[in-house]
Amino acid sequence: MFNRKLFIAPMLASALLSPLMISSSAFAASTSMTLTVTGGGLSISAPATIAFGSVTAGTTATMAMGSVTVTDLRGVGAGGVWDTSAIATDLTKVDLSSTIVASAIGYAAGTFSHSGTVTLAKTDVTDLTTAVTVVSATAITGGNSATWTPTMTVVIPIGTPNGAYSGSVTQSVA
Repeated sequence: MFNRKLFIAPMLASALLSPLMISSSAFAASTSMTLTVTGGGLSISAPATIAFGSVTAGTTATMAMGSVTVTDLRGVGAGGVWDTSAIATDLTKVDLSSTIVASAIGYAAGTFSHSGTVTLAKTDVTDLTTAVTVVSATAITGGNSATWTPTMTVVIPIGTPNGAYSGSVTQSVA
């Protein structure tokens, strides 16, 4: 004897599931993407001011400048470099009657913190009359940054007239 229930049940289940199987099939479209990565820049930031306060003639004024940071987003290949240089102006008395020459101004980079692949070296200088390299970065691969807190010194000659003096130190990176 032929059992209709055993024959019809599987056919009915198959018929009911077929639309679900078809509608659950995924259709895909592929979109290709392109982009061009360009190197970023090389930048430096430093405090806007440094105030030594009152200093006695015949002594050396010493003050931490605050953090200087070089950020290198150029994405250079292995072996890249950058150098930070510093130069100062003479410190001139407000009434312009006297100066403390830039050759009496010193710069010591201190210790470094950094990110990325970079090797850092410093050169402490005691004369900022001309631009001189104070921090060098070598063995760069990819992006990097470095931060240091330089100590500035000013040798105040004996006999320097009393009064307020001002000038500037400029740091650049290339």
